[in-house]
Amino acid sequence: KLSGRTGADLWDEDPIVLDDHEGWAVDVAVAPDGQLWVAMNVRLAPNVYRPRIVLLDPAGQFTGIEVPAEAGQTVTGLDNDGTGGCVAVGFAGTGQGDTDVVVWRMNGDHVPVLSGKSWDYVPNIQQPHEYTDIATDVVVQDGVAWIVGLSYGQHDDLNDPLSRGLVLRMDIDTAGVLGPVIIAPTSGGWTQSKLFGAGPHPDGILVTGNACNDVCDLQRVETALYTAAGARVW
Repeated sequence: KLSGRTGADLWDEDPIVLDDHEGWAVDVAVAPDGQLWVAMNVRLAPNVYRPRIVLLDPAGQFTGIEVPAEAGQTVTGLDNDGTGGCVAVGFAGTGQGDTDVVVWRMNGDHVPVLSGKSWDYVPNIQQPHEYTDIATDVVVQDGVAWIVGLSYGQHDDLNDPLSRGLVLRMDIDTAGVLGPVIIAPTSGGWTQSKLFGAGPHPDGILVTGNACNDVCDLQRVETALYTAAGARVW
């Protein structure tokens, strides 16, 4: 933890080792009381990783509180839920040739509410597990988790599978999907897209990512603003 004014270390022990396995930390979120939620993936054995989503005290020390997660899942982002709990997102293989979005939540009483709940994009004309869905980040506002990422499959009734940015709104208490699932539309010749980051906005959610053409030999970086109704304002 570094000072925003001087850049000086604010913890006596810096850096703090979160886990002595190989792995990587992917995101951090500060709870209202100053505690820290940290999401990471750690190596248990060759080619076997497991998410660790842990709560640290304001001094960066492990509190002993950890969200249950299983080997084979991957966590990619998290946010605090405003009550002292957290919501984390990622993805996992289904064993049926695709991957699904995975969501975890621990509430403010530190009780696991969602322990790796999966979500699969299934349009009305399709069958389950025809799309590969990956969550990359999440923003929690007023009890709603805005989950962003990508969905790969036959979008817009096209024969060739394409990657498209994904925005999903989920109730953090019931895991119910709210409103339309947003699949990013095309923009001229930019027919494919992915979303990697998100931030709150008064009109909805601000997302960042990239786009490319059909064969992805041309690429650009993008940002966009989506409303809860599914409109892309920018």
